[in-house]
Amino acid sequence: MSGSDFTRVLVGPLRRCGSHGLRLRLAKSPKVFSPYPLHITDILHRVPHYGDLSCDLNLFRLTHDVITLQNFAPVRWKCSFDPVCIFDELVEMHPKEKERSVHHIVWKLLEKGAEAQSATVLIDKSCETLWRAPELLRLYPDLKYVVLVRDP
Repeated sequence: MSGSDFTRVLVGPLRRCGSHGLRLRLAKSPKVFSPYPLHITDILHRVPHYGDLSCDLNLFRLTHDVITLQNFAPVRWKCSFDPVCIFDELVEMHPKEKERSVHHIVWKLLEKGAEAQSATVLIDKSCETLWRAPELLRLYPDLKYVVLVRDP
């Protein structure tokens, strides 16, 4: 499948709204890949230190570190990633003259996880991505967005 064959859904939860339960229910469908959130907030503040991502070496370093972050997540995904293979696919999809972003790396990992289980819907439920909505919508105009709010 190519990246455009997936339906991307960003669940933008507020804390304590029940989004974890929703993610677990959705993940029961074989057509939905909704893994434990990557929580890239742990790396977002460091992205500027990687420098210009049009430089392949900088993009590779960031790709490697995002994959390492996923490998040390409290709940492991049911797939593993080769940084070289992910990097090669990113370079093919996003050559130097096109914009490159940490979000391309995250969604590429979600795509690969979805491919491993033949899913067509990708769900990212990282709370901090709510604040990145304008950038994500620019990168992925077809992105679906769900905001959950708990009624007190």
